[in-house]
Amino acid sequence: MRPVRVRLICSAGRVGPENMAVDEYLMRWHLRALRPVLRTYAWDPPAISIGRYQTTDRIYYEACRKDGVTVVRRITGGGAIFHDSEVTYSFVCPERGAGSPISVSESFERLNGFIIHAYRTLGLDARYAKQGPGANRFNTSDHFCFSGSQEFDICIGGRKIGGNAQRRTRGVIMQHGSIPLSIDLVRVRRYFRDGIDQTRFTSLRDALGWDIGAEQVVRAVERAFSEMMSGDLIAEELSAVEENEVRSIMNQRYLREEWNSDGRLEEHEDRTARMA
Repeated sequence: MRPVRVRLICSAGRVGPENMAVDEYLMRWHLRALRPVLRTYAWDPPAISIGRYQTTDRIYYEACRKDGVTVVRRITGGGAIFHDSEVTYSFVCPERGAGSPISVSESFERLNGFIIHAYRTLGLDARYAKQGPGANRFNTSDHFCFSGSQEFDICIGGRKIGGNAQRRTRGVIMQHGSIPLSIDLVRVRRYFRDGIDQTRFTSLRDALGWDIGAEQVVRAVERAFSEMMSGDLIAEELSAVEENEVRSIMNQRYLREEWNSDGRLEEHEDRTARMA
């Protein structure tokens, strides 16, 4: 069987609202093009993303404003993440591409497989939370994403690394996730009121014992995807027309206070969202 042609987008750093608009746009693009897409990206400047159904009362907004840290609400659920020194990825595919019929939990297990493989190619013993040491601690939630743990979160040495969230609508899955190169606990504690249990999470710097560059991590993710997902990655950056559509989505949702603060939806919008 011939490999599936997968669109590959390697984005330079974008502001938080723009990053979330690109991910939402790629779901719409998939409905038209009927092709999977893998995107890797960064946040410039650093930003906080909060889950679709989170309240915002546990974030120090004044500290965020002073430091120029934007707070943007995702269309996926789960806990808040401070996006700073990390590689972020998103993957869009048809639900049947994850196996059908399939539960949400099972889809997390299958779609996270290439990320686990990427960690292992870097020499790390990555496992799902339910499989590793400290497995009895999974199935907990927290306002700060990295302090909570679900069964198909990825752990190294019993500590969660990064986070991943999923959105399903109209037969399409969009899963995006965070791969932290390092975590600045001083800044995290400056922006979040509580829930920062540093014994529960780790970063690549802590797990490896040395600093790794974003480009090396991106290459590891791409190789792992090609090997695990039978995908032929074709680099195709966003066109000018697509960038215009991204800006429209950003203006309609991710720059609006009623979305980022309250999460209010238009009546017609699909509400299916889930975070692992």
